[in-house]
This record gives sequence, C-alpha cells and structure tokens, in this order.
Amino acid sequence: MSMPTSQNTSPAIAYPDEPTVLVERPSPAVAEVVLNRPRQRNALSLEMIAMLRDRLQEITADSSVEVILLRGAGGCFCSGLDLSSIDPQQAPDELIYPALLSVHAQLARTDQAIVVALEKAAINGGAALALAGDLVIAGETSFLRIFELSMGLRIPMNLAWLASRYGSSTAMQLILEGKPWFGEDLRRLAVASQSVPDGDVLATARQVAAHLGAYPAGAIRANIALMKQLRGPMSEESIFERLPSSTGAER
Repeated sequence: MSMPTSQNTSPAIAYPDEPTVLVERPSPAVAEVVLNRPRQRNALSLEMIAMLRDRLQEITADSSVEVILLRGAGGCFCSGLDLSSIDPQQAPDELIYPALLSVHAQLARTDQAIVVALEKAAINGGAALALAGDLVIAGETSFLRIFELSMGLRIPMNLAWLASRYGSSTAMQLILEGKPWFGEDLRRLAVASQSVPDGDVLATARQVAAHLGAYPAGAIRANIALMKQLRGPMSEESIFERLPSSTGAER
C-alpha cells in the first residue's frame, strides 16, 4: 500500500465552544474520533474524558464501524491530563480514574481496529491512549513519553496496555527511562507500525483506516475477537477487567 509523501495540514483549530470530542464518519466503516482541545494540546479535562467515554460507547456499539481512527485536533495528539480542570478541593484520582478506566475498558473490549495518528506528542495519559492503538502512525519527530514514575505516581492505564501487548523489556524501557521516544524509536520497538514525515501522519493514518475499512464487512471484528479469545488472560479485555476500581491515574 503506497503512502502519501506530500505535506498534509491538520484541520483548523476549533473554537472554544465546540465539543471537546468530535466524531467524523468518512465512510460507513470508519469513525474518526477527534480530541478537540487544540489550544491545550488536547489535554484531557474531566468534561473531555466523559465525552470521549460517551462517544466511544456509541461507536463501539455500532456494528457497521470496523475501524476507529483516534487523533488530536490542531496537529497534536494528547499532552496528558489537564489537572487545572479539576476542583482542587476534590481528590483528582478519585474523580479521574473511574472515568479513564471506562474509556480504556471500552477500547480494550472492542473488536474494531484502532488506528492512532500520533502527531507531535502523546504524554502520560495521552501515551496510554496512543498505546491503545492496534496500528500507530507516528511522525518522525513526534514522541511518546511516560514520566510519571519520576513523580511517584502509579500508571495503571499505561501498564495495562503495555502488559497486554509488549514484552517486559519494551515496557520497562518506556516506563522507567521517562524520556521521549520518537517516531523511529517507536517503530523499532513495534509500538508504531510506521514512522512517517511529520506532515504526513494524518493523511497516512486516514489512508490506513480507509484501506482497513474496505475489507469485507465483519472480517476485522471477527478476527480481532478470535485473537482476544485465544490470548485469554493476557488479552487487553482481561487485563483491564483485573485493574482495581480505584487507584492513582495517569497525568
């Protein structure tokens, strides 16, 4: 499958009164889920997490959707959690964790293929969303970074995806070193399926999603469901079911 080499421009920055999560349907089989707080580098507010949960619930229940393309508006994937959106009088972990767990559990349960367009950055909680991708298209200078261990925090969502999908060596490198891992590094570690020029990330991810969406109806979903069944206790779904109902959350 040939990939674009021309420069691609991400959609214009949205106005503040627009929804924090958008859903676009370029074809019946493909749903684009757009994190839509570009001025905040798509940092996850409580409102945004709740809206993402609701939109994913609708999409994962739609039998016509074979592929979910997850991306950020304005050319950045996700810079993590926006703690400024939380009342300082309330415990952030107890507010954020259940909502985040619901989002990730839906992604873990679905038998739709998940394509991630990793533009610019995926940090901490944003990294966990990127790791949910079955196919991650990363820009050459885009990076994934998990540095919460240096802050003394637990990282259940990132750990759950890493435990279900990658060997311990890869997982330990990503979480212990705390450094940015750029596009080609991510491809070498098999976290990203492709590393492409920065301006081509979204166009490439859309082409991959369209290619998958053209497969015979039901083929992707049936085979992903079978793969999870064969993996048993190490499938994403099983691992997320074993996470505690309350603990520290990614930031």
